[in-house]
Amino acid sequence: MASIEKAISLRNVHRYEEAVAELHLLMAQEPENALAHFQLALTYSSMPEGDKKALEAIDGAIGIEPNDPDYLSTKALILCDLGREKEALKVANDALALEPDSYQWYAKAVSLSGLRKWSDARMACDQALELDPDYDSALDLKNMLLRVQGDLGGAESGTMEQLSRNAESPMALANAGWTHLQGGDAKKAEELFREALRVDPNNEYARSGLVEAFKSRSLFYRLYLKWVFMLQRMEGKTQWILIIGLYFGYRAGRAILSQVHPGLGIAVVVVYLGLCFGTFLAPGIGSGLLLKDRFARLALTSKEKLDGLVVSGLFFGGILLAGLGLGFKLTFLAYLGCGMLIAAVPATLVVRNLSKKGQVIFGGVAVLAIVGAIHSWQFSQETGELISGVGGIALLAAMLSTWLTSSDSLVNLD
Repeated sequence: MASIEKAISLRNVHRYEEAVAELHLLMAQEPENALAHFQLALTYSSMPEGDKKALEAIDGAIGIEPNDPDYLSTKALILCDLGREKEALKVANDALALEPDSYQWYAKAVSLSGLRKWSDARMACDQALELDPDYDSALDLKNMLLRVQGDLGGAESGTMEQLSRNAESPMALANAGWTHLQGGDAKKAEELFREALRVDPNNEYARSGLVEAFKSRSLFYRLYLKWVFMLQRMEGKTQWILIIGLYFGYRAGRAILSQVHPGLGIAVVVVYLGLCFGTFLAPGIGSGLLLKDRFARLALTSKEKLDGLVVSGLFFGGILLAGLGLGFKLTFLAYLGCGMLIAAVPATLVVRNLSKKGQVIFGGVAVLAIVGAIHSWQFSQETGELISGVGGIALLAAMLSTWLTSSDSLVNLD
């Protein structure tokens, strides 16, 4: 006879498909069993790319028992996994209104974290831990928030305290790894990530950390990580103020320094473009560089490998063709190389993007960049002008694509 206990046992040993089958059999016998729907949601959320089915399952449980705060909190966490944090926060607040327990505060903290409201998320974590000081998930999240906010000492002491109680806590080990990585100790970070993966081979937080540690062997990527960690410390509005401030600083600096020497004006442009586009290009280029390492590439997912091939292929291929074209006065190669370099920027938002709409739009912009470069070459041969109207539109579209990353409907990176 089908039972929830058997399904939970199967899920605990990662036999997810069998657990799902067990729960479906039980639900066929008892369609109004809200707990079975709830356990089905938990099972799907444990499976790769199972979040959409998990959302359907938890909605089934809520449809039967709409006032169960645990069901609502679970829905909030699933919505966060789907990148729908604004909806998640509303659901988490509804759960808190029903019962302000530790799980409900934790769901709110996760929702706020997804919205980059670090201070509010940390306060919600503290509320959860006040009710349950040994709540490991809340402790893990609090230590992560401490690290993101730049309090590396607080994060390390928090994870060390957790590890003193349970030396094989995979999340605590992974958190410690991220703290060391942010502190610049990539070697120690690698050790901690490997240990976390030894305990839990399916821990995505540790796997992604190990990949970042491998990538940080490159000076270029270490600089990129420093920039990312600095941006992480800023909450949403503050980050936009910095970006806008950098733009106006760039405009003013270029105008002033160009008067001193044209080369200084060009240098300002290069630095600014590096800051703007390097953030997009670095992950794909880093994955591409790891493909050369037969051990490090084992840590990459198939999507990360493809992303590395596409982005680094366009970037380095573009540099090679542009260099050959300029060096040997082969203008077609020079234009094609520049088109590939421009295409590399929107291409970073294609392979790992879970939004189908975003894949189509950014993929289209990448193709347009190459088409625009070829059209500009033809136009230059006929008129002597540097860039055609199609080329100008392609360049503008590639630049605008970086601003579209704030759209949840277009960008949801895996």
